[in-house]
Amino acid sequence: MAGLTAAGLYRDGVLRVIAALYPDPVGAQALLQGLGAELSRLPHFAGAQVPLNSWFQACLTIENGAFAFTLEDLVAAAHRDFPNNSVLSAVVNEAQRPPSGRLEGAPPDELTVLCLLAGPREASQLQLRREFRTIEEAARRGRRRTLRVELSAATRRHDILPALSEHRPDIVHFAGHGSPNGYLLLEEDDGRVAPVSAEGLAGVLKSAGGVSVAVLNACHLGRYLDVISPHAREVIGSAERLPDRDALAFSQGYYSALALGESWQRAFDSGVATIGLGPGGTPDLRRVVSAG
Repeated sequence: MAGLTAAGLYRDGVLRVIAALYPDPVGAQALLQGLGAELSRLPHFAGAQVPLNSWFQACLTIENGAFAFTLEDLVAAAHRDFPNNSVLSAVVNEAQRPPSGRLEGAPPDELTVLCLLAGPREASQLQLRREFRTIEEAARRGRRRTLRVELSAATRRHDILPALSEHRPDIVHFAGHGSPNGYLLLEEDDGRVAPVSAEGLAGVLKSAGGVSVAVLNACHLGRYLDVISPHAREVIGSAERLPDRDALAFSQGYYSALALGESWQRAFDSGVATIGLGPGGTPDLRRVVSAG
């Protein structure tokens, strides 16, 4: 059971099973108290039944280190109560397999993430700082993989190549705005918008020797992943408008999963699943993996 996350349990249907097995507040609290949880630090379990959302919030609290036990311990305890449940048995049996971070082609045990933030407007800058903090917080949860997060704030055109050369990142995370015609909207020295085409970004990545992953966490840039993909093992982006809350949710799910030892694919799935928990549904996020 390597690196379980709340988003992963939700995505794989495990959380729904737990909610069905412990549907009332008394049973839910008994399970959690038996593991050592303080009820005052858990979401309020009200009414005759515990909704799935309350279980998800409880799992997020556990994932964030509020208690001495982990999500692995929670699933194991539920499996002891219901040893014949096939879903719980499958998760427990996963403990016998090697961690995904050790498999061939999986991420290494240490990753450097370079965050390129660009928001010419004040409101955008506030949002981008929240996104950077979200990635930093996810990195601090790392139990099976170390994420070193570097920052390039108020990124200008001529900042990108020096930042890539200095930090040699595994992941380049662009957070800001994108245009329907394939431009990243960076900044000039005076704060004005400085459009950089997808072709221009591809040229910079090529010059820097490429990266493992390019995350384009902005609107519309998912339409141009094929332009970037020759210079990255994989590229991630949204083909449509990406609301700020969805950009934050994807970052939370994606980097939390990586820090907890998940594979590239499972990290992407966790990011998408975390967006899906919100009110807006799931946008058209795309992931292009290079054949090389």
